Amino acid sequence: MRPLPQMANVSELRNDYNGLIARLNKGPIVLSQRSKPTAVLVSPEAWDEAANLIQALQEQLASERRLRLSNQRYTARLADPARGVAQDEYEQLLAAAGLTE
Repeated sequence: MRPLPQMANVSELRNDYNGLIARLNKGPIVLSQRSKPTAVLVSPEAWDEAANLIQALQEQLASERRLRLSNQRYTARLADPARGVAQDEYEQLLAAAGLTE
């Protein structure tokens, strides 16, 4: 279970920005204006961590898509006996999908 986010009013940002900056070591702070979430303050370290995680997940998804496409092509070739697939052809399919080193 995730802890509840820290909350602060926008007026606190104006009146006590040093205090809010000090609270960032405990996690992000959701700023609200007229009781509605308006913005989120995060530390640079938390921002970098989130950005790196997003990039890693995007790369993983791209690899999974390439592998799925390669497997679909391989399966289609196997389904047609006239189009048997040799090992070198399969390796070329993997290379075309970006799945070889």
